[in-house]
Amino acid sequence: MSRPAGHDPTLGAPARLDAIRRLELLDRPAEPALERLITLAAAALEVPIALLSLVDDRRQFFTAAVGIPEPWASRRETPLSHSFCQHVVRAGEPLVVEDARAHPLVADNLAISEMGVEAYLGFPVASPDGSVLGSLAVADVRPRPWSPRDVRLLGLLAGVATREVTLGRAARTTAALLEHASDAYLALDEEHRVTGINAAAERLLGAARDAVVGRVVWQLLPGALADAVEPVVERATQEHRVVETEVRAACAADAPEREFELRVLPSRDGTAVLARDVTARRVAEAERQRLLESEHLARVAAEDANRAKSDFLSVISHELRTPLNAIAGHVQLVELGVHGPLTDAQRDALERVQRAGRHLLGLIEDLLRFAKLEAGKVEFDVAPTRVADVLADVLPLIEPQAAARRVPVRVSADGDAVVWADRGKLGQVLLNLLANAVKFSPADAPVEIALGPRDDAPDRVELRVRDAGAGIPADRQAHIFEPFVQVGRSLNNPAEGTGLGLAISRDLARGMGAELQVRSAEGQGSTFSVVLRRVQTPDGATTDRRARTDRRFHADRRRDDRRGHPPPS
Repeated sequence: MSRPAGHDPTLGAPARLDAIRRLELLDRPAEPALERLITLAAAALEVPIALLSLVDDRRQFFTAAVGIPEPWASRRETPLSHSFCQHVVRAGEPLVVEDARAHPLVADNLAISEMGVEAYLGFPVASPDGSVLGSLAVADVRPRPWSPRDVRLLGLLAGVATREVTLGRAARTTAALLEHASDAYLALDEEHRVTGINAAAERLLGAARDAVVGRVVWQLLPGALADAVEPVVERATQEHRVVETEVRAACAADAPEREFELRVLPSRDGTAVLARDVTARRVAEAERQRLLESEHLARVAAEDANRAKSDFLSVISHELRTPLNAIAGHVQLVELGVHGPLTDAQRDALERVQRAGRHLLGLIEDLLRFAKLEAGKVEFDVAPTRVADVLADVLPLIEPQAAARRVPVRVSADGDAVVWADRGKLGQVLLNLLANAVKFSPADAPVEIALGPRDDAPDRVELRVRDAGAGIPADRQAHIFEPFVQVGRSLNNPAEGTGLGLAISRDLARGMGAELQVRSAEGQGSTFSVVLRRVQTPDGATTDRRARTDRRFHADRRRDDRRGHPPPS
């Protein structure tokens, strides 16, 4: 006897119901292929009723049917109280009913009284995983014995129905993907007449699909595009192989040319043509190539200019050093009295000449050092270095200048601290910072050297040089590490030098894996800090050297700073 689906775990199985939903056939118009199959079944078995049903947990839905009486034909479904197909699904095997009123399984089924079904033959239609989804069935309005031929024939048709239902879903998915694809798709028959297109093809042709289906494709494409596409399609169909190529043509008489990637796929049923407009991509690729070439040329020009500058500085320094050394030698001879005794005024003049010569030699040395740093020709020997040793190297060198200006230099540093550094290069940085501090500090105002930890980085320490000078305006602090910048002159202080000291110091610090930073305020002096990596952290962990090996590093960082990127903190 028929029973409600709520009491049957087979019809209500979630996996089976999900498989039915994935077919995307419920509550949709009948597929033409399934309608043809049902019509064939009715004619072959000479019955008035044939149907392909999907049975869920509450109804049977007719995906295609012939001979169903109203109102069920219009509704395309019945409740399970009117379903013989539910028993096919439940059993998973064919159901043969020759006299419905006498059959114990369906005798009470309402399809007998309300739909006139007196005989029934149904085969299961299953998904690829074996779940029975519904039934391909035929029925008669009078009792009927089903012959072995009838059973065998309907079984064969059920196999076809199963393939149509399951493969049809894949075809529908493919059709949906093609419809929404950005590539234009045209399906052609053997005579190159259009049998189907997608939305992108409608846009390309400038016409709705109803207006193009059935027409020869060459009549639809603009002349130049048709001339470009036709030989490609002809070659693919004649050689029976996929052809991929690119064509360039205008889509209208007064339109600019566009570029298309064309793919032609021939088959026994016709030809598929896929066209992708790659004009924008080709323009972008050309622009990218142009930019790469421009960048390459600019880089080569910059490298050539840098080499020329380095060569120029080397030549100039040699040419300047030679007469300067000669001048210094002659001044010493005059001071020794080789040319006769000197008056006090003459000795004072000679001392001024010597000071000017030493100053000029210092400027030349700065220029050469800066050029070597820019060219990446400075080598760094980064190793464990005691700060006390660096201080011992530098303090005797700065003491005469500090004494002459009556600026005391005070040290409050942990001399036992060991950092990763190049001892000689760190000494140069510290000497530059001390020379600036002494230069810009008023008499009797101390310059302080201190070494302390970084609160935000326990593996680093700061070697600080603090002066009591006029300070640096906030809007100038981002530029003081640029070459040839002298903040002191903007404060009515006639500073000497080239403005390269801080630029050289910054690059020397970076070459050791350190950083040079500044904190300053007008009227409160300045503090320059060299941030160095400890060899060993306070908790005893050993750090890496992190030596810089890229010789272009310094020039790259300098270019970044000039473009407005602040030094890292």
